[in-house]
Amino acid sequence: TLLATLFDTATVFSISDFRLSAQDITCFVLIVRFFMSGRQARVALDLRHGLLFFFLAYVLVGGLLSLALFDGYEIESYSSTPSGDWFGVVGSSRIELSIGFFVAVARIALYSFAYFCIVHIIGEMPEASRDRVLRRAVGASLIIVLLFGIYQYSSTLGLFDGSVLMGIVHTEDVAETSAYWNNYTSLYSVFAEPSQCGPWLMGMGWALILKGSISKRDFLLSSACFIEGVLTFSSTALVTFVFMFCIYLAKNMNKNILIILIVLMVAAVAITSNDQVQRLLESTFNKLSSGSGLTRIALIGQAHQVFIDTYGLGLGLNEVIGMSLISTMLAQVGVIGTMLFAAFLVVLIRRVPATTAGKFVRYFFVAIIISLLVSSPGLLYANGFWFALYLIPFGGTITVPKTSRAIKSERMLSYGRYTNS
Repeated sequence: TLLATLFDTATVFSISDFRLSAQDITCFVLIVRFFMSGRQARVALDLRHGLLFFFLAYVLVGGLLSLALFDGYEIESYSSTPSGDWFGVVGSSRIELSIGFFVAVARIALYSFAYFCIVHIIGEMPEASRDRVLRRAVGASLIIVLLFGIYQYSSTLGLFDGSVLMGIVHTEDVAETSAYWNNYTSLYSVFAEPSQCGPWLMGMGWALILKGSISKRDFLLSSACFIEGVLTFSSTALVTFVFMFCIYLAKNMNKNILIILIVLMVAAVAITSNDQVQRLLESTFNKLSSGSGLTRIALIGQAHQVFIDTYGLGLGLNEVIGMSLISTMLAQVGVIGTMLFAAFLVVLIRRVPATTAGKFVRYFFVAIIISLLVSSPGLLYANGFWFALYLIPFGGTITVPKTSRAIKSERMLSYGRYTNS
């Protein structure tokens, strides 16, 4: 299930406009096998899970209410070319209750229930087994993203014909628009676009460094993540890297100053000697005047207008894309849904323990959230978020509630010890 979240454009089955992704299939199989194994879904209904359950309930109930109240609301569609030199309106659509809304709600519920199953499965594992599975999952994910990134980037440069494998992993429109984003070759590996691949790589690289003990393998993997993250030429990846670098400085203000200065000097030399890096910085700082920047500004403005017109209720899940997690959530699920989701994230992050595994999953999750605040079309398209969420139970934050038989046995044992004393 963790690996399937990486292949967000891989279509396993499709009928007309409806498609099932690899993540849809694996989450469904995970849930079915979980219940067929005889387990009972005894997920601890603490504050974290309660907030997520309330959020899912409001997504359905609040979305139906909003679509009933604001049926026929019309929104415009904006777009820009991959080169970033064109921006404009490409059409409009009327918001109404359709099968697409129920499909979007079903997908969010499917991914969330898969998270609950992972919580239960990980909660039953001993700490040593949990850490071993975490290392295997992260290692396999890094191998897939890094190696396929090299394959995709090399084929895009024309070193060989990689159309066969690229056609299996990606749809044709993704391969065409993502390969030459902002007029230069971009690495996007198995993700839909560079702005999703870059933050994933940057977050994984910084999580390997900030988790505490750094081995030679961790150093090599984090270096590979940073190098390929730069090759995505994504402004979102650059913002994520800078934010996580600030966290590193805050935690190590009195340590490794010499290493930091050397890294900054090497980065400065690379920036001044590499034309593509200079263009990346120019596109980042001139983002607002580019076609991509104008599109994002228009979509965010439209999301804010939808939020105002619907009196803070939103227009339902997957109806409005705001290109930022906050604006998208406000336009889709309104104030109540956004507050429930934000509270869930805050409580979830705060309860991750300060172990090595806990630090790793916490910093990676924070990096993904930061990237979503900068650029996100919504939770359904944020596969990096679901990957990070599924890693959270590996941090040892959640325990599976005990069965009534186990609780009764413990009470009898305690009573026996009391009577003996």
